[in-house]
Amino acid sequence: MGSLVKALLSAFFNLHLRRGLKAIEINNPSLLQQLVPVIAGAEALGFTEPIIRGGAVRDALQGNEINDYDLYVSRVQVVEGLKLPSIHAPYAAEFYSSWLSARLGLSRLEAHRQRLMDRPYLAFNVRFAGIERPVDLVINDEVLSPERLALEADATMNAVAASRRKIAAHPLFLPDIEARVFRPTCATVGNLISAPARYRGKFASRDSGLRFRWI
Repeated sequence: MGSLVKALLSAFFNLHLRRGLKAIEINNPSLLQQLVPVIAGAEALGFTEPIIRGGAVRDALQGNEINDYDLYVSRVQVVEGLKLPSIHAPYAAEFYSSWLSARLGLSRLEAHRQRLMDRPYLAFNVRFAGIERPVDLVINDEVLSPERLALEADATMNAVAASRRKIAAHPLFLPDIEARVFRPTCATVGNLISAPARYRGKFASRDSGLRFRWI
């Protein structure tokens, strides 16, 4: 598939369908403190606003074991003087692979293949010193916030995000994790199309009591 076609499809799949929805804030200082070492790992690289989204935050809130961390950063939210290339640059994957490998003292990292229906990103499986679980470092070109990432999640049960200072969530996040409901947020065209398959292929197989509901 040509790069132009991919770009056009990506733009279509990332069209926002739900406007005006506001995230809620969850007050849990102890959880924020628990997540600080992971966030500090990205801050040590020069990223100023790292955000953990999805299952790690949900599992920690529920007192469950965390399997891994989805850690989102933006190349435009960095310390002064750090210049990072756009993820769309032809050499971006090579640059970030070399840069992260050198900074973290890891063997050569390889970027994940991006799902076409998701927000454009470059992602790398990394390890931070002192963190037992793997970290999926997701690099973006856009300014990010916990509220934005929470509302753009695939389903309400995953629609929670934590920065160093706050935890934001979809308004239905708390009731739906309590009721064990997988409810697509329908935030984007891609989410609307892919959510049923993700439910069947990933989440329903892990929890036979999980129910699917449209928002």
